[in-house]
Amino acid sequence: MNDRIAVRDVLDRLSFGARMRLSYDVQRHQLVAGMRAQLEGRQSIDLPLTTFFASDPVAEVDSALAEGMFLVVRTPGSRKSREDRSMRKEALKSNLEALRLKKRAAGVTFDQELEQEYRGRFDAIIARARELR
Repeated sequence: MNDRIAVRDVLDRLSFGARMRLSYDVQRHQLVAGMRAQLEGRQSIDLPLTTFFASDPVAEVDSALAEGMFLVVRTPGSRKSREDRSMRKEALKSNLEALRLKKRAAGVTFDQELEQEYRGRFDAIIARARELR
């Protein structure tokens, strides 16, 4: 399930409309800040607000509160886009079930699969961090 819109809606409500960065972007900023601190021999990391927010959240919240309300507009997709999304979800579900059965038949344990997924994510973060240099 793609919960990006639901997550964004909750974050908008909790932050009074201050636009927050996606968690991947936050992790990437934290990783880069940590690596820079390591290279510079620092014992601590200072993360600016822009690590977590697209712009100054204090100004955005003050503006929203001064207005008395904030508005987030989400338009529903067309029937075609909803049908396409539904078909993609079903295809994904089928593919994931086939993969699960294949892994099970191969005797792969949950812990082995989890380790492989963590390794893949770690490798991707390292590769992205190298690109940012």
